[in-house]
Amino acid sequence: MSATNRKGDIAEAAFLFEAISRGYNVCSSYKQDSAYDCVLDRKGSLERVQIKYREITEKGNLVITITQDTKTNRRDYSSENIDYFAVYVPELKQIAYIPIKLCEGKTRITLRVAETKNKQVKGINYLKDFTSW
Repeated sequence: MSATNRKGDIAEAAFLFEAISRGYNVCSSYKQDSAYDCVLDRKGSLERVQIKYREITEKGNLVITITQDTKTNRRDYSSENIDYFAVYVPELKQIAYIPIKLCEGKTRITLRVAETKNKQVKGINYLKDFTSW
């Protein structure tokens, strides 16, 4: 098993644990060509979820790409094929739950883990704002 696949498995297991701990029902997708990894049932609302594993960069950010390139094809994530990204952050053992609507029209989204040095808040997405789901 590749390191990439192992990280993906860790992220999926962490998400399943967190979602079930919060009292939600989860259905996993076993189709490798599906845009989403699972469907989360949050009190009757079904949400298609793409799960990612992302480590904090040297600058204290998480960078989530909105496209997936493989050797055979490219997938652009949008509200047509997923509803949320669930991003596992191993250093913090946290899951960020990010609506795809926040990401549409972008190639990536960056979440700050810590405050900026200049205290800028406009146009900044903070990880802490996506952990209460």
